Amino acid sequence: MPRMIATHEPELIPVSQEPLTIADRFRANVQRLRLKQNLSYSGLAERVTELGLETNENAMRALLNSQSYPSTKWIELMARAFGCSEKEITASVIKN
Repeated sequence: MPRMIATHEPELIPVSQEPLTIADRFRANVQRLRLKQNLSYSGLAERVTELGLETNENAMRALLNSQSYPSTKWIELMARAFGCSEKEITASVIKN
């Protein structure tokens, strides 16, 4: 199944609203990386499933739209999915 390109950009948290929580930074960074790599939510779910955690598009949407703190498991999986460190996936959002 081909991965679809997102049709709209999600709202990212402006840097002016610092200090951001780790959860805010996680969501903003994952969204930014997902869009940069032209991954749909289902494409991201496929990537995470390939890493060993079966998931789906709805779970990805819920994770990235949730106000709750992501578990350390999700932080680790997203870092692996995007080929970066856990520190980078939770780093302060820097406006491009």
